Amino acid sequence: MILKNFIESLDGHTIELYRIREAEHNEWLSRRKVSSVEIEQKIDVLDTENIWCIGIVKQIHQDQVHGIIVKIHYQGWSEVYDEYICLNSPRLASLGFVTSRKGSIRRHAKIRRLI
Repeated sequence: MILKNFIESLDGHTIELYRIREAEHNEWLSRRKVSSVEIEQKIDVLDTENIWCIGIVKQIHQDQVHGIIVKIHYQGWSEVYDEYICLNSPRLASLGFVTSRKGSIRRHAKIRRLI
C-alpha cells in the first residue's frame, strides 16, 4: 500500500511505466503458476539448495488449511530428498518455465519507447 501511494504521487509518465511493469509481472505470475497436477507429472521446482530443477509429482493431498499439497521427487535424486510442497508455493512452476528460461521477464519495446 505504501509503494502504491508513493507511485501515485509521481508524474504521469512514471505511473504509466509502473502500471505497464505491474501488468507484465502479473501476467508472468499467471503463466508461471501450476494450476493443476497429476501423479507422475513433471514440473519445475526450486530445490533445497535454491536451484531450479525438474520434479515429479508422486502424491497429491488435499488439506483444509493449506489446500493442495504435492509430494515432489527431484528427478535424478534419491527418494530421501522427496518433499511435500503446497501447490501454490512460489517454489513450483510449470514444466520448462524456469528450467528452460522461457519464464524470463523481458523489457518490451513499448516500455523502451516510453523511457
